Amino acid sequence: VAGGRHLYRKEPPVRPRGTLANALSLWDGVLYKNIGFEVLSAILLATIIMITKKFSVKRGSHGLGLFTNIALKKGDLVIEYTGEKISTAVADSRGGQYLFELNDKWTIDGRGRENEARYINHSCSPNCYPEIDENEKHIFIYAKKMIGPGEELTYNYGKEFWETYINPKQCRCTKCLGANKKELAKLLQ
Repeated sequence: VAGGRHLYRKEPPVRPRGTLANALSLWDGVLYKNIGFEVLSAILLATIIMITKKFSVKRGSHGLGLFTNIALKKGDLVIEYTGEKISTAVADSRGGQYLFELNDKWTIDGRGRENEARYINHSCSPNCYPEIDENEKHIFIYAKKMIGPGEELTYNYGKEFWETYINPKQCRCTKCLGANKKELAKLLQ
């Protein structure tokens, strides 16, 4: 607003759709409607969050999957696998598919929805790998290779998970589905 007058004479310009375009449209509304500083600050924060959101959860190769919205380089820290730290005995009694063993004594139960890493699916040809820190308190997921925006994040769940969950049903990762592109397309619909 310059001198108490709106910058637009009639209506704000129409912008194309998309995350950045949506953010710019918010700014157009702010300028057009002469909204106050507090609202402007809130809109700015929402815009930054909207533009910088690192991941999206959407339908992947095995149900819901975690997809990156940004490019990742080989060796980049992607995300931490978080959750309740419980004893392995408690984990064995609870059961569940979101248990990640730190060592023989401790396990992370990552079933809470705030743990976005729980949506990373298994692959026999993964683009990420997990690593447990030296104090055995944290599980970090790293990029195994270059990963482009829009790609699903995957890592190999390991032998025990394979024997318990995957082998009886057969693996359905893109590597194991191989040439069966129709089945893969059906899974991703």
